[in-house]
Amino acid sequence: MMQGAIVPMTFIIPVLAGRMKDQRIIGIGIGVCFLLANIGLYTGVLIPVWVILMGIACGSGFGLSMMLFALRTSTSIGASKLSGMAQAFGYLLAAFGPMVFGVTYDFSGSWQAPLLILATLSIFIVFVSLRAGKGQINN
Repeated sequence: MMQGAIVPMTFIIPVLAGRMKDQRIIGIGIGVCFLLANIGLYTGVLIPVWVILMGIACGSGFGLSMMLFALRTSTSIGASKLSGMAQAFGYLLAAFGPMVFGVTYDFSGSWQAPLLILATLSIFIVFVSLRAGKGQINN
């Protein structure tokens, strides 16, 4: 179900973002979707709904992040530098994420603590979106 929600959003969001001068509203919406999905998963009710919402947030976040490389630079060299830096950092975090959440699960004995960490990161996404989504070009 999550993959089914991810795939269309990775195509829809870049098109929408490319048509907008300011992508903050999309970024804030993504952060809110992540937050709601994590809170819903934490409660343990209506799991399929929250899994689909998480897929929407994941696909949208990935699509927007890839699009911002082109939208925030004016040259292909600038885009490649920004992309390289951001993806190197992002994939480094992604490499350690499963281990951190596994250790957190082991210490807490439930998935509630890792979900609270993800909910906190969702709020962080909202604040980062306010800066990254602002319609300006940086070289």
